[in-house]
Amino acid sequence: MGRIIKPMEIANQVNSIISVISEAKTKLYTVLLESKTFCECDSCQGKAWDSAKIHMENHIAVVQGLICMIEYLISSGNELVNKCGTEDLDEDILIEQKTLLYEDMEYYQNQLFNSTLFDFDIEGRV
Repeated sequence: MGRIIKPMEIANQVNSIISVISEAKTKLYTVLLESKTFCECDSCQGKAWDSAKIHMENHIAVVQGLICMIEYLISSGNELVNKCGTEDLDEDILIEQKTLLYEDMEYYQNQLFNSTLFDFDIEGRV
């Protein structure tokens, strides 16, 4: 038994993944906003606070990277869904169809080459 590819199931799974990571992206935007607010807080002064703010700025870069990655995954997922089609692909059926096409091709090649259409000699006499 061969493999079967079911595009509609793939599309459903991709859409589910997109939904989950979209929620994560929303939460990351909240983390990003709160982190920036913390880093811009002027009332928090001192070496310890400055060190914490620098540390937080490094985390902000990571969060921004995660958001970019999620946006890329969403875009790629939507592209996959759009290109995937709706027809199931069954390996066994495709192999059977390929075999039948080759048999048809051989039949028509034999018909063509065995016809009197090509019965002539080098000088062009029939």
